[in-house]
Amino acid sequence: TTDDIHSIDNLAHAHIAQCSAENIMLWCQFIQTFGLHEITAIVLAKDYHFKRVKRLSEGFFLRETSRINLLINEGDLFNDIHELVRNSSYYSRLPHLPIECNELDGVSDTLPILIEEIYSPNEQPSTTIISSLNPTNNNDNTVFQRVQNRKFDCILMTKLFTFVGC
Repeated sequence: TTDDIHSIDNLAHAHIAQCSAENIMLWCQFIQTFGLHEITAIVLAKDYHFKRVKRLSEGFFLRETSRINLLINEGDLFNDIHELVRNSSYYSRLPHLPIECNELDGVSDTLPILIEEIYSPNEQPSTTIISSLNPTNNNDNTVFQRVQNRKFDCILMTKLFTFVGC
């Protein structure tokens, strides 16, 4: 009957309210036990900083070229590199940070792509090395994939170097 439905509804609401209150009390105890310790904050801050730097390094590139190319305007080349990276399936699947602040960390569309140019005295063909610290597969071997584009030839290295820390 209607009274039975109301009593079951009231009982369910009472149980949900009790569970919610108990969860709040447990959370407060957890925060008091672990959250107020300075060592916990330091460990979590270091871990978070490491993950932020690692994510930022996904868009770091080295471009080796000869000094002869210093005076050549290669703006289109950099635009092509940016487009290649932004449209790659790897870059679109970068994992999110466990704790994110879009204003500080950015989103995948706004992550910076940094290109460092290294000029050598001898004449050599330009190469762009696309580096990544977080391979898409769980294989520790370095994976090389040759990528051809209309204006440049680059080597995609899934694991270029070992990240030591900050």
